[in-house]
Amino acid sequence: MIKTVNLLRILSIILFLIVFALAYAYMPVMVSLSPVERWEIHRESFFYFGSGSFLLVNIVTWIIVKYFTPALLQSKGEEATAWMAALPFVINIYITMIIGFLGVLNNPTRIPPDNYSYLNFIGPVIFFLWIGGLIYFLTRKK
Repeated sequence: MIKTVNLLRILSIILFLIVFALAYAYMPVMVSLSPVERWEIHRESFFYFGSGSFLLVNIVTWIIVKYFTPALLQSKGEEATAWMAALPFVINIYITMIIGFLGVLNNPTRIPPDNYSYLNFIGPVIFFLWIGGLIYFLTRKK
């Protein structure tokens, strides 16, 4: 089960790289970060900030999973350990959805971003489902 979760994590990294590259390719010179207010940064700054943030988040979640999971879930079984190991996957999907929405928001062909606003809500829903599952595994009797 842990091997499956690790495969999903790698696939989520590949998906992020594809979505990030496509969003970056179609962005104008000044990237808008909000549909309402005019928060803009340069395209290159967006690339470096997005890449660095993704790398930093993955390193931090890897450290959390690697060093805190054995102490927290040692007696809860393999399913609980695999569920905790899915944290980087969940966060990667969330970040990918945000980048996808920013790509639509800044698309020069002017695709209406209102049609893709659901991308902002998929990440938190998946994250809260993950937290609910973690609570279930922590409170379940073996």
